Amino acid sequence: MDMLNRVTIRIRIPELNLEEVERALLQIRRKPGILDVRWSQPDEWIVPLVPVGEVGVATIAALKQKLTPFIANINHFDAVFGGFSGMPNLIQPRYVTLTFDEIYAGAMSRIATAIQQEVANIIPPKDAKSL
Repeated sequence: MDMLNRVTIRIRIPELNLEEVERALLQIRRKPGILDVRWSQPDEWIVPLVPVGEVGVATIAALKQKLTPFIANINHFDAVFGGFSGMPNLIQPRYVTLTFDEIYAGAMSRIATAIQQEVANIIPPKDAKSL
């Protein structure tokens, strides 16, 4: 029996942008009622691109082999943060998510689509849905 893993193709927020995010988070942390929020460490800050679904270890290895050279050829670009969004609201959020400007969001959407096309023969189409 093959062990299944829930996989999402994602990228980390670049180190260059971590200070900018930290400065913005300081403003949120000063709000009343925020002391109970659990904050993720910067190495956990990610941008999800393509949810793959539940796949086996062999499929994960095939994805890595196929995507490593593909991702190396993607041009670098700067992320511009649009602000924060809170769930259920920013006054007393349980979750805080980062939003990006439209140019960055559009670039990420194009990269996600390109990744889906690149791995289409590895992942069943029903499992590769964009966010």
